[in-house]
Formats: sequence, structure tokens, C-alpha cells
Amino acid sequence: MQPSENEKTRAGTALPVFAVPVGALAAWWVAPVDQTLSSRIAGRVYLSRIAWQMFAEHPPLGSGWGTFQLRFLEHQARFLAADPALTRYWTMAWELHNDPLQLLVETGLLGFAAFVWLLAAYGREVQKAARAVDSRATLIWLGAGAGGAAAILADSLVNFQFAVTPTLIQLFTFLAFPYLLGPRADSPVPRPGKKARQAASENRALLLRALGGIGVTALCAALLLQAAQRAWAERDNERGINLESCGDWQGAEQIDRHGLSQAPQNGKLHFALARVLYLQQEYEPALSEAELAEATYSDSHLVVLKARILDRMGRGAQALENYRRALRLDPTLRTVRPDIERLEESQRAQP
Repeated sequence: MQPSENEKTRAGTALPVFAVPVGALAAWWVAPVDQTLSSRIAGRVYLSRIAWQMFAEHPPLGSGWGTFQLRFLEHQARFLAADPALTRYWTMAWELHNDPLQLLVETGLLGFAAFVWLLAAYGREVQKAARAVDSRATLIWLGAGAGGAAAILADSLVNFQFAVTPTLIQLFTFLAFPYLLGPRADSPVPRPGKKARQAASENRALLLRALGGIGVTALCAALLLQAAQRAWAERDNERGINLESCGDWQGAEQIDRHGLSQAPQNGKLHFALARVLYLQQEYEPALSEAELAEATYSDSHLVVLKARILDRMGRGAQALENYRRALRLDPTLRTVRPDIERLEESQRAQP
């Protein structure tokens, strides 16, 4: 049985079916109004204030994909230097816990506007498809897709959904629902005089689609290979850490080098290799690895390691500078204070 026109109109205008999961999520989030919730909200506000400072540096085009985690500690250090009372909120954030704001920081106004346009186009297509379809099952699928997309977007305001690959794939699957489930208009019958031109146009379109398909396939293959290499490197990193914790520094070094052969720009692996080289008292190569790690990885403990390497090499002034920088990046770091005091005392004792 097909729905009446009134039913379809109601379904189309009621695709605030998608407001249901949003409301449910909001209720779940706000219901336990206790100290934990208020602390969580305060933490999100703290991160957002730092993010706005990051956005202000590159508003039009953003700072680039993946740069939030690389630049966050430096911006947090400046923020806390201006307002030390907020040190209790210090964190080592790899994601902003507000995906739209992180998208704005990393892609700028241009990228954020493109994302908003995509969502607006999706909303229009959902409304159009819901008014035109002649199947109640299709309406249910459209509503479910819109609700799922809305739930992901709502949760992205307080989480990092866009950084979870399966969730991001699911979001774009939902965005495709109106095109997959919407009605298909019959192609108009061409006039006799236009058949040749239409055939040529169709052939060009077919060729472009084929080339586009080949390009997309090649891109997907390259991304898959890159993801596989990253996964192998992460596996080697974990294996190296286990060997390092067991005191097998040479075994850890071998594993770390193997991982870097798969992913030469993996900062965590360079950091791990710098640690085991330092433990083996190979200070020059350890310093080189630490500097390579800094290009793609940000961590106050990496700066501490670099300071300790410089300290062992007798480069006290540079070591002191790095110890101080590590403390700026992480004001809760207590282990470096004795080293700072020792090097400052050594400098004062020099003629």
C-alpha cells in the first residue's frame, strides 16, 4: 500500500525524525548534572579557547590537516603563561573533542564553509527525496539515514568522531542515502537532429567516468597501502616498547628501525629509537632521531629526552633551554625541576 500525498508531505517536513537522536543524545549528556559533567564541560571550554587562538593565526585556509596535535602543546603553553590559574586543566590532547571546531582550525573558513555547504545540500536532498518517494520502506530508510548522520554530527561536538575512520565512512554512507533511494527521472526522448550530438556527449561522459573511476581506484589503493604501512609501523612501535621495557635495547632498536623503514615519518618511532639509543649511550644518533621526531610528533617527554641527551653531551646551555621548554609545555612536569636548578647553579658558578 502506497502512502497518500499528505503522508508523504508529512514525512518530508517531519524529517526532524532526525531531531530524535539529537534530543536523545542531549538528554543523555545533560541528565547527570553533577561535578563530573561540569568538569567535562569546563574542559571542553578550555580546549576551545586554545583552539580559537590557533584558528586566529591562519583563518582563511587553516593550519593544515593533522596539525592540531602537533601545535597544541605550544599554544597551550602560551595560554597557560597568560593565565596560570588554569593549569589544573592542562592536558595532552591529540584531538579537540569538538570536530567542527577542529575542522575550522585545520582547514580554515574555506574548508569549513565547504563542509557546511555539503550538509545543507544533504538536507535539501533528503527533503526532496522524502516528498517524492512512493514507498513507506524508503521513507523509513531516509529517516534512519538522516537520524544516524545527525547523531554522529551531534556527538562530534563533544567527541572526535571524524577521527574514527569507520564512523566517518558511515557518515558519508548516510549522506549518500537520498541519491541512492530517491526517485529516478526518466530521460527525455531526444529530437532526431540531436541524436548524434547526444551520443558523442554520452561517450565523452562515459570516458570521463571511466577515467574518474580509475583515478579514484588508484587513490583508494594508495590510501590503503599508506594505512597498512602505518598499521605495521604502529605494531613495530608496540613491539619495540615491550622489548625496551624488558631491557632488550638492541632488540628494540632493531624493531624500531624496521618500523621506520615502513613509515619513515612516524614521529613516535623516531622518539622510541632515540630513547633506546640514549640508553645505549649513543648520544649523537639519539639526538638526530629526537630532532627527526619533533617534525611530526609533539610530546613534552620528547623534549625532556632531548634535554637529557644534550646534558650528557656536555651542552649544558642547550640542555637547560630544553628542560625549561618541557616545563612550559607541561607545567605539571616535576621531574625536570632538579635538572633545571642544577644547570642554573652550574651557570652561575661559571666565571
